[in-house]
Amino acid sequence: MKHASIVLIATLLLAAAAPAAELDGVKIADSAEVGGATIPLNGVGLRKAFVFAKVYVAGLYLATKTQDAKKAIDTDEAKRISMHFVREISHDQMNEGMDDGFAITAPHSLTKEKAELKGYFTKPLKEGDVCNLDYVPGTGTTVTINGAKKGTIPGADFMRALWGIWLGSNPPGGTALRDGMLGKS
Repeated sequence: MKHASIVLIATLLLAAAAPAAELDGVKIADSAEVGGATIPLNGVGLRKAFVFAKVYVAGLYLATKTQDAKKAIDTDEAKRISMHFVREISHDQMNEGMDDGFAITAPHSLTKEKAELKGYFTKPLKEGDVCNLDYVPGTGTTVTINGAKKGTIPGADFMRALWGIWLGSNPPGGTALRDGMLGKS
């Protein structure tokens, strides 16, 4: 009986430490610490380019889980997008991708904020690199690459434009990425 209890406790501890999701060999944690709050993983998607080239696995963390893209974008609460790169992309490719996304979500506004964000990506992102975009109400969106904080851009409007890139009507690589992040697939 005592042995069975120890085995059960060990199994529960291992399950608690295990990642919540794995996609394309990338393990994604079941929660994230954002602005002092622990928020759960909402979903995971794979960003592809040119139909078959895998770029990154993205996890979406939301304080209030949802499959509704508009709610995920608009809700003014702690949230994170975590990109785990599975191949190298240049800083130019990353910046071009952001330009393409912002052309849809904020074509004529947030010029200063968009330039600041692009300034954080000065080196290639390599296979295994992780970029986190953390939003905290009243503080803004903090960009962290491989654990190094690059900076914080204030404003809920900027966060909504940025989140709209992945969760809006025309996400990079198609709707599979967005649907995965929303937990629909």
